Amino acid sequence: MTGSRLWGYWSGKALAMGLGVLFGGMVLVAPAHAGVQTSGSNSILPSDSTLVIDQNITLAVRITNTSSNTNPPNEDSVPAVLHGTTKVFLACTDSTCAVPLPNTLVVTGACTDLATGVASCALDAGDPTGNTVLITMTAGGVAIGADGTVTLARIPVQATTPVNPPANGQFNTRAETGPNDLRACQVPGVDPDDCTTGSGQGSAVLFFPVVCGDGIVNQAFETCDTNPLNQVPVGDECCPAIRVGGSPNICGSDNPNPPQVGCPANGQTCRDTGNENPCTICGDGIVQVNEFFMRGDIVVLATPEIAGLPYVISGLVAAGGMAAAMSTADGLLLAIANALSHDLYYKMIDPKADVRHRLIVARVLLVLIGAAGAAVASLRLTGILGAVAWAFDFAMSGLFFPLVLGVWWKRANRAGAIAGMVIGLGVGTWYLYMVYAGGMKPWWGIDHLRFGIIGALASLVSMVVVTLLTPAPDKETQDMVDEVRIPKGQTILGSAH
Repeated sequence: MTGSRLWGYWSGKALAMGLGVLFGGMVLVAPAHAGVQTSGSNSILPSDSTLVIDQNITLAVRITNTSSNTNPPNEDSVPAVLHGTTKVFLACTDSTCAVPLPNTLVVTGACTDLATGVASCALDAGDPTGNTVLITMTAGGVAIGADGTVTLARIPVQATTPVNPPANGQFNTRAETGPNDLRACQVPGVDPDDCTTGSGQGSAVLFFPVVCGDGIVNQAFETCDTNPLNQVPVGDECCPAIRVGGSPNICGSDNPNPPQVGCPANGQTCRDTGNENPCTICGDGIVQVNEFFMRGDIVVLATPEIAGLPYVISGLVAAGGMAAAMSTADGLLLAIANALSHDLYYKMIDPKADVRHRLIVARVLLVLIGAAGAAVASLRLTGILGAVAWAFDFAMSGLFFPLVLGVWWKRANRAGAIAGMVIGLGVGTWYLYMVYAGGMKPWWGIDHLRFGIIGALASLVSMVVVTLLTPAPDKETQDMVDEVRIPKGQTILGSAH
């Protein structure tokens, strides 16, 4: 091949390669990398958006996939997968959550209805105000179909602190994914790497207005007549609470002052004080049924006063409540302190301790256990009924089957009983934490108030297994168990009765 022909051949190859690189580069810098655009949006659906004090609602946190192919090959919607962690800000002043409003909404329990691919849903340990919930995905993520919407979790919350200002009590709750947590791939895909990432975010608006019946004193100090009832008063529905001269601007036939001035411009009139229609006016100084709010903890003590009974009755009711609480608490404290001082300290730690020393240990333990119980109660992890249920669940988890099998199964031994108590209590406590605070979905519908069932089952299995793997108790112990099961004492009623 001559030199001119060689030069032409290689120059042609170079030109072809250059054009290939040029047009290849044009494909790489196309507006949508890899032929797919990943996008999505978060939404929060509250079960109720107009709130009152202590109202319990749920926040359904959702993700909508809006990812699609870019042209080429087409503009069809494509599936996506959500990874990472989605943050939920419970209450903020605006949709961007630049300023949080902690304690406006408070989480009351474990998340429910976790989507497939959601590993956990729990309060953010890094936010001491409790205003942030983290929904964390598994390694495989949450699959979302083309144009699909998935509810990641439902968060139970309670409205506790009113928002004012603004006057209408408006605030926002917001959810947002990580910047690259949403991943979509081209369909049909030519290259396994034809995928891009994106994110989603969104917010919802809720209201905590000052209305008749919400138990909140009207911060504007106005008397208002709203129609319909229990709605947010507007400017032309309100009268000033104080006259120019400083006297109360109270309406009604019993008003000793001149008739109310500045009444609503919309033609509505203030109701008479004898009108039984509940709550048509806020701030008039008259407590109506719908204006009355009372926390559950004070119901028993407040009932005599509500009924108009003498104050001495309220004192007797309070004394009865205190007596009931103390009679239960002191018995439990004494039992726990004496059991620890005798069975643990005297029997295992210092068998030579005299009675005086053992009494001192019991009294110190009594103070420590009482302080620990008071500290736990002050946390208000649950209501009084929930606390009672937890107490029985703890006892059931560790003690039920060791006591039953210890009496009715002669083969039961010490090692099996210890294993049943320790493992049952441990498993029950773990299940309580995971369901109540760890975001785990309850097994077979067994919620945190019934965790003793799980602990007792673990106690039963562990006690039977360990008992069968260890030596049987001696004959003397088995004879004692037989004797325990036989009733003793004089017969009062014979078989003829």
